[in-house]
Amino acid sequence: MAGAAVIAVQAIRHLLAGGRVNQIGIGMVVIAIAAATNVVASTHLGRVGRSTASAALNADAAHLRTDALVSLGVLGSLIVVTLTGAEWVDSAVGLVVAAVITFTGMRILVGSGRRLIDETLPEDELVGLVEMFDR
Repeated sequence: MAGAAVIAVQAIRHLLAGGRVNQIGIGMVVIAIAAATNVVASTHLGRVGRSTASAALNADAAHLRTDALVSLGVLGSLIVVTLTGAEWVDSAVGLVVAAVITFTGMRILVGSGRRLIDETLPEDELVGLVEMFDR
């Protein structure tokens, strides 16, 4: 969430002051590799998280999926900047990235919080309790 705030502040600063995008070619290669790595890792973590019902692994998978989406968005913005010279696009995508990170972070926090406070028991345990008290 703090990262989203930093990204948003920098994006706004660049929109207002007219920031420059440097070393686009290197950035595109690094971002493409990061996106591919995050897609593979999030897919594996998500599969394991679902099979083990691990909240931690599911949260990590969601985090990495968001990172992959963010990387693809940034890659797209760099392609647009390269093709059109419209450097404001990078900052505009930065604001969208900050919003996506914030939304995903809130979803992870709320989901984890519900598990931590045991919002409800699993269905089989609830049935067991009801049967125990009905005797």
